Amino acid sequence: NEINRIHKIVPFYKESKEMEARLIEAQETLRQKEFIAQQRMEQERTRNKVQNIVADCKERFRNAVDAAGAKSCLNEALQLDPENPEAQTLLSEVDARRVEAEESEKRMKAYNESVEKGRELYIKAKNLLQNREYQDAISAFSAHVNAQLPDPDNLKDNSKRSIASIENMIGSQKRQLMGKAQGALASGQMREAILLAEQAKQVDPFDYGTANF
Repeated sequence: NEINRIHKIVPFYKESKEMEARLIEAQETLRQKEFIAQQRMEQERTRNKVQNIVADCKERFRNAVDAAGAKSCLNEALQLDPENPEAQTLLSEVDARRVEAEESEKRMKAYNESVEKGRELYIKAKNLLQNREYQDAISAFSAHVNAQLPDPDNLKDNSKRSIASIENMIGSQKRQLMGKAQGALASGQMREAILLAEQAKQVDPFDYGTANF
């Protein structure tokens, strides 16, 4: 270097050793500054890259529930900056939506199953009615009405109407048969009266007066 050449030309150059030391120190300081500047540039490039990745993933997974997909999207950013707060927030938000979606799906499944149970009770009662098993139909319709099950199709109103209709029909048939039985009894037709009363009892076996005619 320059100092060494000076030493060769002027071996006893005054304070040359001190100049050499200061020059070496200045060169080292310059290298350190360049190194720090390079580090800062690298850090800035890394920061910008992470920000761009996170911004892109936030846009792509704004309303998503795919936690695995969001983590894959953020993978490079998290490798560069594992504790990045925006990336961690996005992962937390996506995972929270995933959990809520799963819970919502479970609730919907349970709701649909309950609705189906109610429909099955109603269909069972309808089949009993079609088979003219009137007392069993009333019990089945009542079970449907009293069941603590969701009823989006308002089938319980149909069951209530069916109960009222069956009870009116039973009451009408019973009154008609008992009226004939009373008439037969008054006419001395005991056997006919008993047969008519038996028919009335079959129509409504829970009627005390009919059962004890």
